Amino acid sequence: MSAKLEVQNAVFSALTSYSTFTVATQGRLFDHVTDNSDYPYTCLAATNTLPANRHGRKGWNHLFTFTINTQPGVLGSYTREKIFGAMDDVLNLKTFPLSTTAYNLVKVVLVSKNDFEDNDIWGSNVTYSFIVHDSREV
Repeated sequence: MSAKLEVQNAVFSALTSYSTFTVATQGRLFDHVTDNSDYPYTCLAATNTLPANRHGRKGWNHLFTFTINTQPGVLGSYTREKIFGAMDDVLNLKTFPLSTTAYNLVKVVLVSKNDFEDNDIWGSNVTYSFIVHDSREV
């Protein structure tokens, strides 16, 4: 299994295990959104991978961008911030186990948060950096 998929599985597991996040999103965390999904929901919208080799170890910097989508208005704005806060509690500067010993999750950092307001959707694009090293190479 690739390092990126390992990180995605660990992130989804960590988020869905945190009751504050699950309540705020009403259990709606997707890796792709189905048509006509109810609000609010959070989706892994984009991923980018950059090399992060260091100290003789092969490594990757996985940038995951999540989109938080809520209904317009004050309620949507409040929900958007509540979801982001719960997500940040779990991910920002935290470590959580990967399901394999082949990779080491070294660091997690919030890169950016950009709020947007469209006609029928209010939300945020939130990007985190996950630095992973291959534990099999020294």
